[in-house]
Amino acid sequence: MEAGDSLEAIRRLISGKPASEAPEVGGYSTSELLGKGGMGAVYLARDLLLDREVALKVVLDPRDKNLLARFLAEVRVTAGLSHPGIIRVHDLGLDALGRPYFTMKRIRGEPWSKVLKKETLRERLDVFQKVAEAVAHAHSRGVVHRDLKPANVLVGEYGEVVVADWGLAGVRGSGFGVREEEKTAGAQNEDVRLTRAGGVMGTPGYAAPEQVAGDLDRIGPASDVYALGAILYECLAGEPAYAPGPAIQVISAQQQGRRTPLPRSTPRELAGIARKALEEEPRRRYESVGALLADIERWRNGFPVLAAPDPWTRRALKLFRRHPVVVAVVASLALASVATGAAVWVRADQAAARERSKAADRLEAIAEASGRGRAALERARAHLALSTPEPAKASDEISVARAAFQEAREGVERLPAAERTPEAQKSAEEAAGGLARAELLDIEREYVALSSPRLHPKTPWYRLDGSVYETVVDRVEAARTKGLAAEPELARLERLALGTGPLRIRTDPPDARVRIYRLPVNELDPQEANFVKEIPGDGRTIELDAGGYLLVFEHPDRAPCRLPVYLLRTNPEGRELVVPLLGPDEIPPGFVYIPPGPYLFGERGEYRYDPAEHPETGGYLVAECELSWGEWLPYVEANPEAYRPEILYADGSKKPLQQEVEKAQGAAWRDYPLSGLSPLDLEAYVKWLSDEDPRFEYALPTEGQWERAARGADGREYPWGDDWDGEKANHQDHHPVFYAARVFETVRGGEHGTKSRSVFGLLHAAGNVYEWTSTSGGEQLRVVRGGSAGSPGSYCRCWFAARDVHVTRSAHCGARLVAAARTR
Repeated sequence: MEAGDSLEAIRRLISGKPASEAPEVGGYSTSELLGKGGMGAVYLARDLLLDREVALKVVLDPRDKNLLARFLAEVRVTAGLSHPGIIRVHDLGLDALGRPYFTMKRIRGEPWSKVLKKETLRERLDVFQKVAEAVAHAHSRGVVHRDLKPANVLVGEYGEVVVADWGLAGVRGSGFGVREEEKTAGAQNEDVRLTRAGGVMGTPGYAAPEQVAGDLDRIGPASDVYALGAILYECLAGEPAYAPGPAIQVISAQQQGRRTPLPRSTPRELAGIARKALEEEPRRRYESVGALLADIERWRNGFPVLAAPDPWTRRALKLFRRHPVVVAVVASLALASVATGAAVWVRADQAAARERSKAADRLEAIAEASGRGRAALERARAHLALSTPEPAKASDEISVARAAFQEAREGVERLPAAERTPEAQKSAEEAAGGLARAELLDIEREYVALSSPRLHPKTPWYRLDGSVYETVVDRVEAARTKGLAAEPELARLERLALGTGPLRIRTDPPDARVRIYRLPVNELDPQEANFVKEIPGDGRTIELDAGGYLLVFEHPDRAPCRLPVYLLRTNPEGRELVVPLLGPDEIPPGFVYIPPGPYLFGERGEYRYDPAEHPETGGYLVAECELSWGEWLPYVEANPEAYRPEILYADGSKKPLQQEVEKAQGAAWRDYPLSGLSPLDLEAYVKWLSDEDPRFEYALPTEGQWERAARGADGREYPWGDDWDGEKANHQDHHPVFYAARVFETVRGGEHGTKSRSVFGLLHAAGNVYEWTSTSGGEQLRVVRGGSAGSPGSYCRCWFAARDVHVTRSAHCGARLVAAARTR
């Protein structure tokens, strides 16, 4: 169905009732009103199917066709954008009264306009750059926001920065200008919106002159550059660039250039950047948002900016800051020449001064080469991340960066020994680091080139160059006439073009049944809707698209088990999995079997996985629950000399932690997580436990074993998926005061245990207690994972790791054990 058809269908269904009450929507439970704007109202809602909080937006008055068009435009526009700074729409439909609604991720935070004045300049610039990066991404997809302002930016409590309110966005097609349905828009509140015969244009003080004039043909990316300039100016001034007031008053101030004065302490270069972005003529502004960002980056790195070139005195000062030793030598020579007379300087010191000047020039050239390298790497990153990925252009910039850093390194090597100052050594180290960063970015470029979803109009390929795809297809088609087996390389290329690869599965014993399901990143269990195929585990091969899958193994004589896998598009040769299946008596009670296999490890990049971070573990057994007091008690009863956890009070007194837990939790206290022991204490316990059990040996997990068990294979942020949901983990938001005897939940569940379950079935895989691992974090340090009831929600990420001294006994820290059979 075309966009116009969708719009007309919704118009026919609308009952004509404005949003004066909370919407009733099947599958959602709505509660408080989060906010209301000129177009719609946003409510807090709970997705009853997925058990998660969402924001639900409903159009204010569906009888207003222009509001309706803007509402639907916001859905269409954001659905086509994919960036951390832009909220994606989850669902679209009609409520019980026939009013259109859509749901989206809920961001806990405030509009930037409410907190901007409280921030330092550095904090404001950090937020501004994230906003500009999101806008640059939108421009790369042919979308112009047209209503950028701090009130339309949300700053989350964990530092998220999200650009909201895309209802006025223009989409490239017949220009970036106002859509046809907007051209007949009626008047809005002129103190809030800028409205003319040409339609809604933006917000006074942030809308570009061409928007104010209603010049539809000139409204485009440069209009957003202007708005970003106004926002940057506000970051510098602490107040809007143009004093708030009635629309006509603000517009008059814009036209006359009457801006809020900047503080005297404002960096001259940043003021110049803001003024360039605020030029009246679009052609005199920055040519793109990326160019504006590059100038800010130059200023942050101490280099001249394009918007405000330095006079020679400022360039000299920057030279001194970068190379103080050399410049001090030159300056001292100049002063000495004055003291001894001009004639002496002319005859005797002229050559020496020239040599000193050459030394300064050499170091300046080295620094400038490094600067060129950094700038080229930033441009390469922009080609890969901020705009429609363009690997070919990124490759060119990476080549420029390599050449520049190599020039800097060779320049240092050619310096005479007398000039190899600490500053020169720092330049050499920077050049070496730059070359390493260039190599890493080149790997990412190759990955983007091969995994990009836009490489061909009808397949997930085709971003490098149409001729590449066509050449591959031509060769493959030609090879089919004589059989692909004759040219196996062509079969590999075809799989690469289509984004598929073979998966070979061999079980031991081989007569097991293997059911294959797709596993979206926010799901944990097999769903019939995601069923792909059932095959025997006899080593046969199946062709699968790249992405996440869940393999479920069944055999009459073996315990059922599951194995999540993630197939990378960059591995067209495929993967072979060999999965030994264990009998029920080969798994200790309360443990889960994790078969051998690969997984994505570590912090994920902003937009894509690093394929290099794809390690494997062997098979192992891991406890479903955190170690409990009840499991530990037999050890201390058998070893009276063993340390017993204590709780320390503010007055310096101590009490046994066990006694406090019993008092707080009553008869069920044994099911609560053990805490207050160091890794050394715990290793003494697992040694005793291993000695007591003739079948299994126990240990603390490595951090790789812990992460794979908590995360699965697909690199998800949290055990349950990519979206943070504070209701799924026992963390500090649920406890105003941390009191170790009361804040933890039973290891077998509690309110959050099953909600934070991992794909392998681990309970409390996020929150409750930190879990010690056996992995060293440095000299006398150990890694802890998983977050706790006393930690922020951000610590509940699967990749988050903290380190502490191996003798630390913290009430926040407990453990989860792994096991291995002594024989098989």
